[in-house]
This record gives sequence, C-alpha cells and structure tokens, in this order.
Amino acid sequence: MKKLVTIAALLLALSVSMKVQAQLNLNIGFAPERVHSSIGGDKAIDTTYWLAGFFAGLNYKIQVTEQVGVTIGAQYRMNVRNVSKHIYEGSYFSHYVVRERQTLVDLPIMVHYDIPLGPKFSLSPFVGPMLSFAISGSTNSELTYPHNQSFNDDWYDKNSTKSRFNVYGMAGLEAIYNRINVFVGYRMGLLDLDKSDLINTRVSGAFVGIGHSF
Repeated sequence: MKKLVTIAALLLALSVSMKVQAQLNLNIGFAPERVHSSIGGDKAIDTTYWLAGFFAGLNYKIQVTEQVGVTIGAQYRMNVRNVSKHIYEGSYFSHYVVRERQTLVDLPIMVHYDIPLGPKFSLSPFVGPMLSFAISGSTNSELTYPHNQSFNDDWYDKNSTKSRFNVYGMAGLEAIYNRINVFVGYRMGLLDLDKSDLINTRVSGAFVGIGHSF
C-alpha cells in the first residue's frame, strides 16, 4: 500500500510540474471472475466455477505526452454466485441452494497509448497492475428438501486460510468518443488466494465497461 501511495504521489507531482492534461472518469461495468482451485499434490483435484462480477469506480488519467497517459483508479467490485441443484441420494431426491457474495476494493494503475482516429475519436490500448483487497466474502448453503438446514461460511474469519489480498495483471483496449469511453480487457490474478500448502486458488476473468469523463 505504501508503494502504491508513493507512485500515485509521484504521478500527481509530475502532472503538476509538467502542466499535463488530466481527466476524472466515472465508470461502471461487468467483470465475471473465474475461480480455479487445485487441492492435493501429484493427484490434485481441480475445481473451477464462475462468479458474476459488477464494478463501479473513479479513475484519474494523467496525459504525460500527446499519446501516453497513466490512469490511477479506485473501484468497488461485487462478485455473486447462485446455484440451485437437485441431487439423487439413492432412494430420494434432495435439493440445495448455494449463494456466494464477495465485495472488494480495486486499485488499478494503467499505462495507455492513445491512437487518434478522428477529431473526437481514438483507440487506447492499456496495460498495468491492479491491487485488490476483499472487504467481505461468504457462502450460504441451504438444504430445502427433504429437510430444511442452513449453513453459513465466512471466507475470512479467524480460522480461514483464504487471503484477502491479490494482485492482477491487466491488459485491454479502450475506445473514446468525445467524453464517452467504452473498454474491454482481461485480468489475471497473480497470487495464490489460499494460505494452505495443500490448496492453490487463483482467479482470472474478462471485463467490459463504459465511462464518462469530466
């Protein structure tokens, strides 16, 4: 966190000293997340599932040169998953519902290269890291038939091995028209999100969004 603050301060100081252009941008979008876990050693058991993700945030773009810009942002992200299944137990069916929810704060730092294609239109590929901190995460499992039972699991309680912190590598493309921008990209989680030596959990996913500059 100290390194991120230092980088942000240096970039802001650079923008002031060089009198470069800067823009504030509000953006929202869809960011589903793929979760892949491997349990065990040589004979590992792999599991993969998807969470639907949504985000909203602000970023500050500093135009260092005519074509190169740096974006520093902060966004709120929520991941959700709802599963409803029937299982045959041998002599009867049972039904269960699983609901998962995770909330996070993301801090992206992107380098852009702007390619003008008209008076008000440009394309801008971008790349960079994103720090992520999970505020909360939980799983609610409910057996609805033949018996009613409910179980709650806090992902980050004192007995959990799950980590709140992650670092993503990100790359994508942004299309800008006047003050409206549309962007699409991919993020890859770089850290193992389980502190247990027997479990390796990593996340990744594409994202798409729209923003407005002020």
